Amino acid sequence: VFQYVTGTRNAEDLLLKARLISPDEALRMGLVDELCSSENLLDVTLERIAVAASLFSPQQIETKRILREKTLGIFENNLNKDTALILDSWFSESGQKRLEALYNKLSQK
Repeated sequence: VFQYVTGTRNAEDLLLKARLISPDEALRMGLVDELCSSENLLDVTLERIAVAASLFSPQQIETKRILREKTLGIFENNLNKDTALILDSWFSESGQKRLEALYNKLSQK
């Protein structure tokens, strides 16, 4: 889904380089629907939840299923293989060093 939303090039750039992006860039890429101040976050969130809850219907659920069917099929077909590859990579010595470096970078902000 991430690759579908951001595009292959952006997904590679963000995931492989662990590149952090600004809120404006996240909005431009379609990762978020809107930006709001931290002071308004709870009110905006509750408003969006109320709107989403009022929209759910059998027709909407079926439409979402149809739109996501191809992507879900790809996930299901590759789930076990990809999970093993990702876990092996993340828990390898080099993967742990990279995650630690990213953690340290984020801790400094």
